Amino acid sequence: MSDEKSLLDLLRRTLPARDLHDLSVDAIEEGEIRLRFPFSAEYLGPGGIVSGPLLLSFADTAIYAAAQLDLPNGEIALTSTLNVSFLRAA
Repeated sequence: MSDEKSLLDLLRRTLPARDLHDLSVDAIEEGEIRLRFPFSAEYLGPGGIVSGPLLLSFADTAIYAAAQLDLPNGEIALTSTLNVSFLRAA
């Protein structure tokens, strides 16, 4: 995967729409990517804090996108382990 448009197209083809969260691929530079997940008030939970499960979904989508940089086009990466601790809000 060499450019932002190709990566975004691949993500749209291989992920369910709910995992995309209207993301954009801002940059791909030497094995790194920068994704942008636009804010939506729908993402807020109690106390006006972004939902923990939503942040976990963002992380999983970002890990999947990063894995695509090193895989041949069309090969699918799967998350095998992702550990998260939900703490109270700061």
